[in-house]
Amino acid sequence: MNVMCKRAFDLAVSVPLALLSVPIIAPLAVVMAFNTKSNPFFLQVRLGKDLKPFVIYKIKTMSDKRDDAGVLLPDSERTSKLGEWVRKSRLDEVPQFFNVVKGDMSVVGPRPHMIRDHIWWDKKRGEVRPGITGMGKIFGFKNLTPKNELFNDHIYIDAMKGLNPLERVVFDVLILAQTPTKIIQHWSSPHSRDLQKIKIN
Repeated sequence: MNVMCKRAFDLAVSVPLALLSVPIIAPLAVVMAFNTKSNPFFLQVRLGKDLKPFVIYKIKTMSDKRDDAGVLLPDSERTSKLGEWVRKSRLDEVPQFFNVVKGDMSVVGPRPHMIRDHIWWDKKRGEVRPGITGMGKIFGFKNLTPKNELFNDHIYIDAMKGLNPLERVVFDVLILAQTPTKIIQHWSSPHSRDLQKIKIN
């Protein structure tokens, strides 16, 4: 019952937003294709529920520029001002509503990190579907480290276990409602990609 309510909420939110996002994704993809001179969509394998891999959808914000040896240049040299703005505004994550529709993700939950990222070998985070937004982001903006994000995600997972289906929906709505404000308030906070460079102590 709890799983069904969570899934019903995800579909109720993601289906209309996925459809409404098409007019945003289409022109943005065209602009980023010219900007990065490559495929405008970024597809990457992440770990989801039960630590099973899935392909996440994002708008590509960096070019594929390489040095003379064929090695990719540093992120800062492959990201334009436009690409940086798209990342900070989180517009690059809009295609993930289609991941939610597919059932790979939830609207709210722990962020799905890359397979090579050691933070994702935490089994508790694998108990739920990863989310587009979540407590790890909402309450971690001011101190965005893997340790802080992991702590808040654990609070979310434990809290959800003790709530009834209606309370779970209300809890997710409250987190979702805070997301736009937090993005604006903490515009200068690191992007999730930067978490890979921070070591958990």
